[in-house]
Amino acid sequence: MGEALRANLRQGAIDDGAKDGQGIALQQHKDLLFNDGPQSFSKHFVEPVDGLAQTLHVHLEEYGPGGRTQKHGHVNEAAFYILDGKGYEIHDGVRYDWSAGDVAIVHMNCVHQHFNADPVKPARALVMKPKPMILFMNLMFQQTVVPRPKEPTPEGAGFVPRHFEENYNH
Repeated sequence: MGEALRANLRQGAIDDGAKDGQGIALQQHKDLLFNDGPQSFSKHFVEPVDGLAQTLHVHLEEYGPGGRTQKHGHVNEAAFYILDGKGYEIHDGVRYDWSAGDVAIVHMNCVHQHFNADPVKPARALVMKPKPMILFMNLMFQQTVVPRPKEPTPEGAGFVPRHFEENYNH
């Protein structure tokens, strides 16, 4: 999806967001789509560019069957709450297996990569990180070591992320 279209969708979701009794915006997910791909996808609910929060970046990751992310490192920590599926992380050369209900923590300056171990089903994680605070302190550094795959896995060919899922009981 083009950045301009994504920005317009994001702005529409923010403009349409409800307000609670204290005037705090409530981010609506209905118009947000996953981006990236073809093996891993992201849907950003709160990120530094939208000004909704000063300390948190929150996004949903979906890994296609047998999919993986880019191998990268960054200064900010990240907590991945695994919503469904099974997979593993490689952090500085050490493998950590995960499944639904687990929390995977990526520590500062750790070179890491995320993998879906299931060749049939996707996996999802809710990711929370203090990226806006790190940016504010001018400490942001992120580097890709191995780029995001440009082709789907054989088992994930034709996979489309669950953009508009309504059943959240994983």
